[in-house]
This record gives sequence, structure tokens and C-alpha cells, in this order.
Amino acid sequence: MNAHRGELTVMLAGRECRLRLTFEGLAEIEGRLEAGIVAVAGRFSERSVGTREVAAILSAGLQGAGEAMDEAALKAAIMELGFVEATRLAGRLLAMGLGAEAEGEVPGKP
Repeated sequence: MNAHRGELTVMLAGRECRLRLTFEGLAEIEGRLEAGIVAVAGRFSERSVGTREVAAILSAGLQGAGEAMDEAALKAAIMELGFVEATRLAGRLLAMGLGAEAEGEVPGKP
């Protein structure tokens, strides 16, 4: 794990995986969710996050770190992890990807 690069190491689907959001990953999240990344981050602060947001963020994080996991395996991993924990993980990854965690900020809050 290299927190300075916005990288996390977590257990998903019974194996250790790295997650890292890149600029391309942030753009992918925007495209999948048809919303700007600030609006997506705002959903976390408003506690109105759904499965689509969590899956999009974790998928982009896996790809950004060079990890391979298909959509079905990712959905199963989210269910195995538990939605609340997966949401926390996605929120932390998003905060790191936006540079907010280093500043102690919450995604979506000024």
C-alpha cells in the first residue's frame, strides 16, 4: 500500500487486491454514473450512496492498480465484504483519489 499515491490494499474475493484511482478511473466513474465526480463524492457526504456508486468506484480502483476482476466477481466480492464495509472502502478510496484524505476532508464537503 502506498497512501501517498492514493493506493489501498484490501482483501476482496479471498485475495489481496490493490486499489488506486487514476484520472482515467475518475473519468470512468463519471461516465458510468452519468454524474460529475464532485456530485458522486457529495452522495457519500449525504449518505445517499447506492450499489452502482460502490461498484463503479471499486471497479475503477482495481483497474487503476492493474488488478483484474470481472463485474460478476466484483459484485460477489462486495456482497461477501458486506455493503456497509464496501461503501466505507469506496468512500475512502474516492477521498484518496480526490486528495481529500490527506487533508482530513470528507468527500463532497467543502
